[in-house]
Amino acid sequence: MTLFGYRVPMMASLLVWCVIWEIVGRLDLVFLLPPFSDVLAAAVGLVQTPSWQSATVTTLRAFAMGMALSIVIGVPLGVLMGRVKIADDLLGMWVNIFSSAPLSAIVPVLMILFGFGEKTIVAAVFLFAIWIIVLDTRAGVRHISPSLIEMARSYGASRPALYSKIILWAALPEILAGIRLGLIRGVKGVVIGQLLVA
Repeated sequence: MTLFGYRVPMMASLLVWCVIWEIVGRLDLVFLLPPFSDVLAAAVGLVQTPSWQSATVTTLRAFAMGMALSIVIGVPLGVLMGRVKIADDLLGMWVNIFSSAPLSAIVPVLMILFGFGEKTIVAAVFLFAIWIIVLDTRAGVRHISPSLIEMARSYGASRPALYSKIILWAALPEILAGIRLGLIRGVKGVVIGQLLVA
């Protein structure tokens, strides 16, 4: 970003807004808007409390467990749908429905099933993240060049070797893209889960 021909750092706009926030807060121009420095000091004090640290550990643990489950289940499911037409016909519709559905409405159902605890947050992260991982993995597997498969078979590659040495590696960019998008959706899931469970 440039201003009057000079290069401006990427975080400059954020710093400008912080300065404006501080000035407006000091002048009492807006009701219930404390100065930015006071908010920052309160945030530092909050981070040091045992309750905040415990809640952070719980949230990170639930997020990690939900993402691990979505990757462990989503990647094999996407590979299966990409390679087996019957599986794609049976599961594709449901995966697309859940991928486009407003999953926030399902979180209260999870609270009934799992209670007001960490399991509900794990399930929310899982439901928000898995579908995009499945779809991207499926797309990556389906776009593998048939010549790679034929070459592996011509060299006598077994089915496990075909999947572990050809298919997974060829589809890896799309799989990683799905996991990256799943991480973003997983953050949304953990936030919604915490808001409803807390």
